[in-house]
Amino acid sequence: MKLKIIIDRSACQSIASCVTTSPEIYALDNDAKAVVVNAKGQKENPNKAVYEFEADTTTVQKAVLGAETCPYLAIEVFDETGQKLFPRGK
Repeated sequence: MKLKIIIDRSACQSIASCVTTSPEIYALDNDAKAVVVNAKGQKENPNKAVYEFEADTTTVQKAVLGAETCPYLAIEVFDETGQKLFPRGK
């Protein structure tokens, strides 16, 4: 399945809860902002980073779990159909 993760860099406050929870998916860059580890196809503007990559079920679960821990809701996760996996209903 293709997974899409959008990180709002202006909302990221470098708490790193996503990194602590899902270090296989998230890391902090040199600016102490969340990034997706080893993701190809990054498209970035000053405030948003978009990552799209192939992911198995375990990777999807870890991506969502890491996003859920962000107190600032800086991470959005979408499946290949565009359905928002997190945050739901926002």
